[in-house]
Amino acid sequence: MTHSYYTDTEVEYAFYKFACEFQSETGLDVLEDFLGDPLYQSGINILHDLGATAFPADHGDQANLKIGRDRLKLMDSQLGVCRIAWILGNAADFAIAHRWTVSTRRTGHVKRNQFRDIGHARTWLGIPEDYVIQYPEDAA
Repeated sequence: MTHSYYTDTEVEYAFYKFACEFQSETGLDVLEDFLGDPLYQSGINILHDLGATAFPADHGDQANLKIGRDRLKLMDSQLGVCRIAWILGNAADFAIAHRWTVSTRRTGHVKRNQFRDIGHARTWLGIPEDYVIQYPEDAA
C-alpha cells in the first residue's frame, strides 16, 4: 500500500492520495500516523482520495467495523472538531465507506462523509474553489 499526503496548516487541511492495495487497517494506521505528525493540529479537516484503489471485500464486515470503532474512539478525541471526506472510485467502495460513516457517527465532533466526486467533497469540506491540491511528486 502506498500513499502520499501533505498538510497545509494555513488552510487547516490534510490531503491523502492512495494507490495500490488498500488493507482493512490502512485507513486507521494512516490516521494514527497523522496524529503523530509534527504538522498535526487538532481540528484539521482531512481529504482521503481513494479513487485509484479499492477496499478489500471484508473491509465493511462486522469484525472490521468493531475493530475500527474501538480504535477510532481513541483517535477521534485527539482529532477535535473536524470533517473527514473519502473519495471513492466505485459504487461498492462507496457502500462500504457509508457503513463506516454510519457506524462511527456517535463521536459527534468528527463528521465523516463519502463521495464519488472530488468537487462535492471539496464543497463539503469548505475547500476554496481556487485552492490547488498539490500532492508531492511521488504521489500515488
